[in-house]
Amino acid sequence: MKTMTRLAFLLAAGVLALSGCGGSDSGNQADTEAIEELVAGLNRANADRDGAAVCQLLQPSTFAMTFSSRSKCASETGQILKQAGESPKLVIEDISIEGETATVSFAGRSGEAPLVKEGGSWYLSLEPGTSATADDPATDATDDGDSGGGG
Repeated sequence: MKTMTRLAFLLAAGVLALSGCGGSDSGNQADTEAIEELVAGLNRANADRDGAAVCQLLQPSTFAMTFSSRSKCASETGQILKQAGESPKLVIEDISIEGETATVSFAGRSGEAPLVKEGGSWYLSLEPGTSATADDPATDATDDGDSGGGG
């Protein structure tokens, strides 16, 4: 359930916004550009309230632990997007890349979006223990208590 809570927070907080990169990163230019494109893809999915598009951007290796199917992911994520309403446009403040993991922080927001690189592509991390937002009060506010999803 913590994974759904983290995903709900990230969606509701506007991590799904197209962002310009400021700050520094510790990875190479190709990784930085791929992460910026991931955020842009999340922005497009948010603007369209497209849960299925968001699900395509989630960490493949842990997807089944969180959702039993792509359709369940699309349905649950779509509901979160609809409840979140308009998401503010955020600007990437910093991208920190360490090997196959990264975090993205946004100007004016607490917490970070955890990312992971699998199969040469970057995804929103669903791994337990990667939430940098666990102490953020907004995380609890978006948890609807749904026990489905197995997270």
